[in-house]
Amino acid sequence: MNGFERRTAKIKQRIKQATLELLMDMDPRTLRIADVVARANVSQVTIYNHFGSKEKLIRESVQSWYIEILEATRAYLQDDTKSFQDKVAFIIFNKKTTLHQFSISKLDTLIWQDDEMKNFVEEIYHNQALPLTLELIEQGRKEGAIHHNFPSSLIMFYLNLFMEKAEALTDYAKNYGDEDAFIEDMMQLFFYGVAGKS
Repeated sequence: MNGFERRTAKIKQRIKQATLELLMDMDPRTLRIADVVARANVSQVTIYNHFGSKEKLIRESVQSWYIEILEATRAYLQDDTKSFQDKVAFIIFNKKTTLHQFSISKLDTLIWQDDEMKNFVEEIYHNQALPLTLELIEQGRKEGAIHHNFPSSLIMFYLNLFMEKAEALTDYAKNYGDEDAFIEDMMQLFFYGVAGKS
């Protein structure tokens, strides 16, 4: 990558970062290019030259954000020094951290109401996220953390029950007093149910 390409990449990254920051507090439909111009300190011409339209700018910004989260997750899940329990905690509470940026309803607007974004997310899920999850489940079996009779589909369903409640977990954690204790208790509940560890 030459100097011009590096400068172009930095400008595009700055514009996408500004867009994401604005989207954290703003409905995508009300976001204006003028808002991004002010936040990123670039001209409208620069934005249109790099992205073409507001819709493409939002789409590319969210896709970059999504890939960044996936790569951080992949790095953690493929770390051989982490136990199955460590990785499950990371998945559940990394999702919680993600929702500090975007609520479920906003993610719904940004992803599932845009056919291109929907196709992007579904492709990422099938080609990358699903294989990572199956590798994690296999690690859980090897460590004796998953009963050998439980099929992978059931374990994935169980994981998703917790992940789908990430927004509620975020709200509940605020009133729990001690976030570390909350995470520990949630992991006890995840692995041992309401009866606790025997």
